[in-house]
This record gives sequence, C-alpha cells and structure tokens, in this order.
Amino acid sequence: MDGQTSLIPMERIERAILSIRGEKVMLDSDLAELYGVETKVLNQAVKRNVSRFPEDFMFQLTAIEVFKLNRSQIVTGSQKHRDPRFPPYAFTEHGALMLAIKQAFPDATYTVRHAVGIDASDLFVARTGIRGSNDLVWVGRAANVAAKMCGLRHGGNFVYITKEVLDKLNDSVKYSSGTPKQWMWESFPWDGQTIYRSSWVWSAD
Repeated sequence: MDGQTSLIPMERIERAILSIRGEKVMLDSDLAELYGVETKVLNQAVKRNVSRFPEDFMFQLTAIEVFKLNRSQIVTGSQKHRDPRFPPYAFTEHGALMLAIKQAFPDATYTVRHAVGIDASDLFVARTGIRGSNDLVWVGRAANVAAKMCGLRHGGNFVYITKEVLDKLNDSVKYSSGTPKQWMWESFPWDGQTIYRSSWVWSAD
C-alpha cells in the first residue's frame, strides 16, 4: 500500500457491530474483511491461539441465532446466508482487540485482561517528585486492595468490590432494573476475606 496506512471509515465499523446475547459483537466475516483476510484464515489463526480467546472474548452462534441473523434487516451482505452447519463466531470488544494485537504481533504470548477493583477506607495522599513533574501517591488499605483486585478476572466478571463498598451501594446498583429484579453480585472468597464480583455492566450517562 505504498507505505501508507489505510484508515477504515467509522461508519463501516459501526454497521458491522451487532447486539447478540446482550453483548456488542462483530462477526468473524466482518473482522476478516476489515483485516483484509479470508474468514477461514482468521478463524484458523484463532484456533491456533484458542487459549487467548475465552468465552467473554469470543463465542459461536447457535443455529437459532444464525436464523434470526439472516432474517434481520440490519445485517450486512457478508453476514447473510451463512450455512447453519457452520455458524459464525462472534467477537466481543476484548476479542476484537486481541485479534488486532495478534495481527500486529503474531508472536505475542500474553492475553489482554482487565478488571475494576473498588475498596473504601481512609487514605493518605502525598505529592512526590520534583517541581513541575510530580505525582500524587495514595497510601492506605483501599489503594492497595483495589489495585490487587484489578488483577482478578474469573470468567466474565469485570467488577470486584469489598463488603465495605457493597454496604454503601444503593439498590440501583445492587439489583437489576428488570422484572423480576436480580441480585447482581456474587460473593467470592479472596485473600482471607469475602469480596463481591459482578459481570453486569452499567452505562455512563
């Protein structure tokens, strides 16, 4: 491409994003088209690195989901007429990011993970460093525990909180808004205490 980077129009990406199983996903065929490879080649690359694509990164559609997808008026041409015997794979945001990393760094041996850890306690805050280039340093239990919980990831759980935080939450972030209401937190033993984890997500309005 003469050394120039080809930018993909945002509209093209937005059209390829679907909502399946409550997740915003892109199908293997659309990702393959964006990366300029055949769908078969993309899926073969994924199979060679399947340990880096857990269920919250990628899942295969069921025959019923393929049927509904083919009946949808919003899917692209490449998404239609998929053989039900070979359902497509859907990639979440994390899965798409992992694919992009594998495209750029095919020999990479790490897996992209993230979580949010939240604790509450008194903190001591100090400004350190030289004048004009200094940072805030947070000292206390909450800073330490929250940082450790950020390294946790079990299945599709993204948020980890301590009991102190749970006790301060109002019902809107404890129970779902649907009917019947569902408890959104699961207790989880960790580091000699009980913390709580959740796979629910909240929009930032």
